[in-house]
Parts: sequence; C-alpha cells; structure tokens
Amino acid sequence: GIEFHNGLRNVTLLWEHIERVIVVSHKWGDKVYVIGEKARFYFRKYGEVVVRGDTKGRMGFAAGEDILRLILEKAGLKEVERSEDEVYYSRI
Repeated sequence: GIEFHNGLRNVTLLWEHIERVIVVSHKWGDKVYVIGEKARFYFRKYGEVVVRGDTKGRMGFAAGEDILRLILEKAGLKEVERSEDEVYYSRI
C-alpha cells in the first residue's frame, strides 16, 4: 500500500482500497487526489511559483509523475475520463 504523512494527515491505504485518482491541472503543480474507501489525501506534482516571469518558489514532489504512475499501476487504475483540466482514473 501507500502511506501519506504531513503535519495534519497520516493516511495509509492498501492498493486494493484505492478507488480512484483525480489529477487536476494547476499552474503551480498538478494536484493528485488519491481517494480510498475510508480515507483520502492529495499531493502536488512539482511546480514552480512564477510571478511576472520570476520564480518565487517551488512546491510539490519532484518525482510526482513517478509517484502517480506507481499508484495507478499498483492500484490497477486506468484513465476513464478526461476534461480540459482534469483526468479521472478508476477501475474499469
């Protein structure tokens, strides 16, 4: 399974308990929502905060795309829907 810890949340999900993943495009790093039967969390893929052409900060996981790919593979999720700013993954 997977564990997620930050200052507010401590979540453990077995791969088979992950029901869906939603990736929402964001200018400062895509948000990845991992939703299970009884728990959920989200993380950001790497992004830079750019203001008027200057990088003011960085946020998210540098390996965010790899983390997403691992979650989808281990949980057995496939893309089921895509819109302009969201991708929805679930078991088919």
